[in-house]
Amino acid sequence: MTVPPRLLQQCLAEALEDAPAMLGRCIDAAVVGLQEAEKQCMEVAQRDRLATAWWRMRQEKEGWVADYPQRLREAFAVPTDAPTSSRTSLLSESAYLSLVEDDTVTESIESARLLQTLLPPLEQELKVLDALMSSLQGLATVQADMNPLRPAVFVRALREMMALDESDSQLRALWLRHCGKAIGHELKGLYARLTLVLQRANVQEAGYRV
Repeated sequence: MTVPPRLLQQCLAEALEDAPAMLGRCIDAAVVGLQEAEKQCMEVAQRDRLATAWWRMRQEKEGWVADYPQRLREAFAVPTDAPTSSRTSLLSESAYLSLVEDDTVTESIESARLLQTLLPPLEQELKVLDALMSSLQGLATVQADMNPLRPAVFVRALREMMALDESDSQLRALWLRHCGKAIGHELKGLYARLTLVLQRANVQEAGYRV
């Protein structure tokens, strides 16, 4: 079937509309997690770093919530140059993310670890959305790396935004680590809603290669 481009734009627009509230909830969850980690930490220097991390997140929350939709909009517009890979391979998302320029190995590892953590709970929702989005883009088979709403895009946009306001890569790594579970939960809900929109529009799922 020929699907009007407006459906793709509708999905991206809904993601952008939801982005501020989604990120706000993720930051709140991360702050709570960092505070709990601080209480349980016995090492003074690390406890101070954890305290600094949640305090800085609270400071930056308002600005990040306002800026995140624009960061996502820019990320959605970037052409995909990454090689096609199987949707079931978690390393495909991590490999894609590692293509983004990064000045520290620590943060790259933390980003990859974040994706490894948040992907499994999303597997079912993302598998269906990948198939629908591939069909929406006129692809005969599923190409997960062509899905502009894949988790790596959300993580990349968040990481790049954080880097604009904080030069300490270890602090940014703490932020990403403690955002992980909440990001997964938010994306799971977003993917389920978008899948329903596309199914109601009679978009058929592209097939997976055998």
